[in-house]
Amino acid sequence: MLNTYYSNKIEWLVELLAKKLQTNPPSVFEKINISINKFLLGEWVKNQITLSNGIFAYCEIKSITDLTKHLVNELKHTKTNHYWDLESLKWAIINSLDELNQFKEVWPVEFWAKKLNPSQPIDKSLYYFANNIAKNFSDYLIYRPELVYRWHKSNINSKKLFNNLEKDEYWQALLFKLIEKNNSYNFLTFDILEVIKAIDEKTIFNPNIQQEINIFTTDDISKLYLDFYQKISQFSNINLYILSPGFDLWERTKMLIENNHNFQEFNKLIDPIPEIKFGQSAANFQKLIEESVISNQTNINSEFLYSNPLNFYKNKKEIPLLKQLQNSIINKTNNPFKIFEGDSSLIFKELPNIVYELEFIKLEIKDLLKNEVNIKLGDIAIITPNINLIKKHLRFI
Repeated sequence: MLNTYYSNKIEWLVELLAKKLQTNPPSVFEKINISINKFLLGEWVKNQITLSNGIFAYCEIKSITDLTKHLVNELKHTKTNHYWDLESLKWAIINSLDELNQFKEVWPVEFWAKKLNPSQPIDKSLYYFANNIAKNFSDYLIYRPELVYRWHKSNINSKKLFNNLEKDEYWQALLFKLIEKNNSYNFLTFDILEVIKAIDEKTIFNPNIQQEINIFTTDDISKLYLDFYQKISQFSNINLYILSPGFDLWERTKMLIENNHNFQEFNKLIDPIPEIKFGQSAANFQKLIEESVISNQTNINSEFLYSNPLNFYKNKKEIPLLKQLQNSIINKTNNPFKIFEGDSSLIFKELPNIVYELEFIKLEIKDLLKNEVNIKLGDIAIITPNINLIKKHLRFI
């Protein structure tokens, strides 16, 4: 069974998992794998479960890639395979360029292929070129697995190798085949596809894998991994804990909003999701889950655990603008926002430069600490798209 739990509060999702583990604890020697791609979030989840249950020893935090490797090896009854990583792939590309020069299809990258000189150190620009190609191949393996798998199954001299490619892309398929020929590492993508095929053909049935698999995510799981976990949900409970800003995101992001200037502002329907494209990535992920569930004919159970930002303000006339916005993001309300005098819950401020911005933030924090008894410095976060941009200015504040 595939279970999806959607919430806008990560602490609720973690609390749900903690209660599940408390209600149905694992056996003495059983390990519970929890997949979280972000290291700091993983550490926080570990601490929260420990505080809730008093123990974390039976749980292990893994990235989605590491967890998938572990499950693939269990399903294939093989020892741990050596899979490619980005750094190894870079050097395999560099080492294969000389051989690629022997093919006429090399012409789009001939300049780079001829830069390789075995008797001299690697040229810096050549290294960056190999790095970019390695990243492209890594993306192909995750987001275009069928294409690369077809290269894997085709002979290097076969015309089928170039199916669905433009002529200036032929070199990519050839380079990939040369990497495979010259190295003994495996690609996890191919093992995943073969496991999926074996499950469909029922050559894998009743495997001995853990019965509860827990995955925390926002929108960072590819279709390939979703297909894999939906397939193995036939044998295990796959629990997806999804941090999501609100309901019906796909429909709302695709909605056309009519901006008719003849209407008065208070008559305009307001929904921040399509208005500011907020939640577009989460909406795409929700749609991907929906379509893959239909395609894989997966049994799914979905639960929605969204908070109500207005709960505290039910009997109050003045609702802070921030709470109004949060409520309209979670669930489409189409209610116009009301701004009350003295409301500083959401501030838009234009200042001459970043130093003035940081000075303004400092004063706001000092004012907050002075007037709010229960607020401590550890409760305050400053969020920026680029931390390096503000670091160099902090000494002036």
